[in-house]
Amino acid sequence: MKASALVLLLVMPAVAIAGERVDDVLRDQRQHGFRSAAEAIERLEAASDRPGSSAPLAQRERYHVAIATLAVSSRQPGMVAAASRALAELDAMARAERCRPCAIDATLLRAQDALTRRDPDEAERLLRDVEAALPASSADVAQTFRYAQARLYNIRGNFAAGIAEALASSDLAEKAGDEAGRLRAQALLVAMTTSLSDYGRAETIARRAYADARRIGFTYAMASLRLNEANALGRAGKSALQAAALDEALRLSRGQRGMEEFEAVSLSNLADHWLMEHDYARALDYAQQAERLAAASGDSRSRSYALTNAGVATAHLGDVEGGLRMVREAVDIAEHLHAGGDVIGMTGELVGIYKLAGRYREALEALETVASLQQELTRQERDKTLVEMQERYDAQARQRAIDRLAAANRIKQAELSARTWQQRLWAALAVMLALAVVPLVRWMKRVRTDNRRLSDDVAVLSEQSMVDPLTGAANRRWCEAAMARHRGAPVGLMLLDIDFFKRVNDTWGHAAGDRVLVEVATRLRALLRQHDSVVRWGGEEFALILPDVGADALSALADRVMQCIAGRPIDIGGQAVGISVSIGAVMSPLRPGVEWQHAMHVADLALYMSKGGGRNCATCVLEVAPDTDVAGLVHDLASASARGEVRLEMVDGPTPARMPATTPA
Repeated sequence: MKASALVLLLVMPAVAIAGERVDDVLRDQRQHGFRSAAEAIERLEAASDRPGSSAPLAQRERYHVAIATLAVSSRQPGMVAAASRALAELDAMARAERCRPCAIDATLLRAQDALTRRDPDEAERLLRDVEAALPASSADVAQTFRYAQARLYNIRGNFAAGIAEALASSDLAEKAGDEAGRLRAQALLVAMTTSLSDYGRAETIARRAYADARRIGFTYAMASLRLNEANALGRAGKSALQAAALDEALRLSRGQRGMEEFEAVSLSNLADHWLMEHDYARALDYAQQAERLAAASGDSRSRSYALTNAGVATAHLGDVEGGLRMVREAVDIAEHLHAGGDVIGMTGELVGIYKLAGRYREALEALETVASLQQELTRQERDKTLVEMQERYDAQARQRAIDRLAAANRIKQAELSARTWQQRLWAALAVMLALAVVPLVRWMKRVRTDNRRLSDDVAVLSEQSMVDPLTGAANRRWCEAAMARHRGAPVGLMLLDIDFFKRVNDTWGHAAGDRVLVEVATRLRALLRQHDSVVRWGGEEFALILPDVGADALSALADRVMQCIAGRPIDIGGQAVGISVSIGAVMSPLRPGVEWQHAMHVADLALYMSKGGGRNCATCVLEVAPDTDVAGLVHDLASASARGEVRLEMVDGPTPARMPATTPA
């Protein structure tokens, strides 16, 4: 009973107090958070000095940004309306009063709203506009931008980059004394760390952040952290602890005005938990509670999840038709929301119900629908990825041209210096002939020494233009020259990417990242034959040039490479860090007369397939059919494989040593 009273006292600051000023409310919400975003908005709207149209511009901007920031976190109708009003005020100030910060604020808030609606394309476009204005923006804008970037990366599945942005947002919030902002970023960290399967680390971050949220009375963050922690616990196989965390999230949100979405998610997750435990009656009870709550609050997405869980439970309790009806309704809602991933998952549940009822023809039809939807979703993602890849290659090509120009310029400067010395020699000869023979000889010896030194400098510069200075591996310039020498001859090409390399930099610093790059290059050189070559292809990517290697040897060699890298951890500051690589491999040329760059592009697509397949594996292109359209192959390797135009082999890598869970969050 005392613990309950303590929690009640801790959350009291979130309640509106008569006569409060806006600045006082904002300061308190940054330091102590709030029970729900809806109550936080009400508290601001009840402030005694709520700014009207005649208030100073900066005061109005700060107020409407605060309202919109809270409102865009929810899709409930009342919150959507509040966000719309606040954004309209910011737009009006931007136009009528030429308030550039107001326009930036509105763009950033619309990006946040797009993320809440799970529209990453719109969010990314808006965030690019904000990023261009960041140098002239406030620290608050920078912190919110980093948080929004982290959310975007989370939706996109780029969890390593998302963690880096969430950490940056957390640090900026801490420096500004924004404890609530720091804890929101920590909750996002828990979710993304879980997605990287680092469950122990996710649990540690969640427990620490929850203790901080409880200390300041930030109920909203407490519920969010418990939900994210429950996900980590469930994926780690800790079923009982998962149920306890979900029960706690439900207790924190149940009956709290404005926390209906959290309550519905907690109930749906509990329903899903009990489905996994085969307690279908309890699962149905939680799912029905979630469905009623989501319907009452107008939360269509949560309602679709609840209907799915209720349908599965109902079918397992004997009412197959009732279960199918519920899941079909959930699919209809997801289609209306254009939630393609949800449609696929829910249609998959239909497959399970049909199989449960022995209706295998209908199960097959539903499974074909899932495959078709998944193929379309994959095509859309692939198209986006190909555009990104083309942009990356264009940027790399520009950089290669710059590098070649700089190296050539340095060599020309050295050669020009050598010619200058020669000219000085002939001028000196004319003078020395009029003097003495001995001084002349001495002068000529010194000039020859200088010329040799300059020649050596030219040779060194030529070599440096071909070698990566950090790892000692060859660079792309060398690779182009080497492949020109091998023109037409069979050469194995293997492209490697160090898995989650950015996490090494973010956790231990760039010096540790450099240490990993040097060690990987060293291990690769020790593994390969004398006439094989290791190339620093860019960033954390390496290419292996393998003359006289047959296609049938690629898979075995890829396995040896993965064993070599992951076989023993790398020492970083006294900590053993496990590293793995993803690989794409192919033979060049793809066909007689086809340039090696096409084969390298195919290796890059194979590498992308390895990364998409969970990383720490290799995709080897063992055979290309004689009549294959090479131009089409370099655009869509997966479809070419499905058509039988190429033969692929996947090789799984060994399990590397895990990063220690005691590293800083």
